[in-house]
Amino acid sequence: MASQFPKGITQRGKCSFRIHYTNAQGKQQFETITGPTPEDALTEAIRIKAIRQGAIAEGIPTTSKPHTVTFMELCADVVNDYEARELPSKPDIEGRYRLHLIPFFGQTKRAAQITTADFTRYVVHRRREGAATETIKRELEAARRAFLLARKATPAKVHVVPHINMLEEGVPRQGYFELSNLEAVCRHLPPHLVPTARFGYITGWRHQEVMTRTLAHVDFEAGTVRLDPGETKNKKGRTFPMTKELRALLKSIWPKKPFPGMRLFRTPDGGGITRFDKAWTTACRKAGLPVRWVPKQQAVPLLNEDGSVQRDEKGKTLFKRDAKGQLVLVPVLYKRGKKKGEPVLICRAAVYFHDFRRTAYRNLVRLGTPPGVARAAVGWLDAKTAERYDIVSQSDLDVLRERLDANYAKTGRFYANSGESKS
Repeated sequence: MASQFPKGITQRGKCSFRIHYTNAQGKQQFETITGPTPEDALTEAIRIKAIRQGAIAEGIPTTSKPHTVTFMELCADVVNDYEARELPSKPDIEGRYRLHLIPFFGQTKRAAQITTADFTRYVVHRRREGAATETIKRELEAARRAFLLARKATPAKVHVVPHINMLEEGVPRQGYFELSNLEAVCRHLPPHLVPTARFGYITGWRHQEVMTRTLAHVDFEAGTVRLDPGETKNKKGRTFPMTKELRALLKSIWPKKPFPGMRLFRTPDGGGITRFDKAWTTACRKAGLPVRWVPKQQAVPLLNEDGSVQRDEKGKTLFKRDAKGQLVLVPVLYKRGKKKGEPVLICRAAVYFHDFRRTAYRNLVRLGTPPGVARAAVGWLDAKTAERYDIVSQSDLDVLRERLDANYAKTGRFYANSGESKS
């Protein structure tokens, strides 16, 4: 019965055929081809067999993997690639695969069977779950990265990368600080936190980067403050020039008796500063900056089989954590009264320390700093990121208006090349 089919092709089922061949490495390869009818399946099997033989004749690495590899295997390859390159975002992308993409497509779904329509269904599914547009887009990018890496492999694990309709980015955060806002916030911050706010405003460095600076990172002779390689999000070092304002700020907080490893920004008792969300919110509220009311959350403790709370050797309570190592938080509810069952709301600032980043970049560019130099000082590698957050503020428009008014008063024209005369 099998003799009626071309050499290297055998029938497996009513509408499926298996092709087998030996690749350039001398390894036997098998692929199963299916179709809506026996005739269609046989025609497709003959076509695929011819493609494989042509690739082998040209010396192209050929494998049956593109038709058998699962989507979960592609995701695992990306995670391994991130781990090999020691990328700090490995837990993030691993969580996107494990928590969302793989559960939706399934552990045994073949990558070659995933289509554009499947990703459209995924978007609808995630929207129904309440995921934000930016979150869904990051997950689609993670899926596309898996296919692209598989296609670049030798031999390729997939031959075709399905088209993924990427979502439009949402409106970027508009938060930034005018100098007047900074001064207003500093008037209401505890004295030991004021230098951290001013340092963040000047440099645009991330909160964690600022709080972990030690005296060793400051070089008054060279006139620089630095971040060592491995201390930043992109693991690249960074240096910021010590302006007169920055030098005066650092001199004002320099300790009389410094010691190795001493933090640059300290509490009144000499300890390092970590987070100060409550003090920040209070200062922003008193300064008249926007605030928001959000549900109060609490960590979920780990429980033993008998329902008791798990504790470590020192007696401290252990809490649940997600794939990224972050605490699992749940809303705190009112237990009595008219609001029983409703979430407890707490005040939070609507502007963040992180807003200093786009503020510092904008300030540097407005002062005439080349964009590439400004990005390096703040710590952005991608020009698109900087462009996305280069926000035109009201003060920028005020400067434009003043310049136009000055030109009109001087020349009687709105524009220097205008032919209109002042009436």
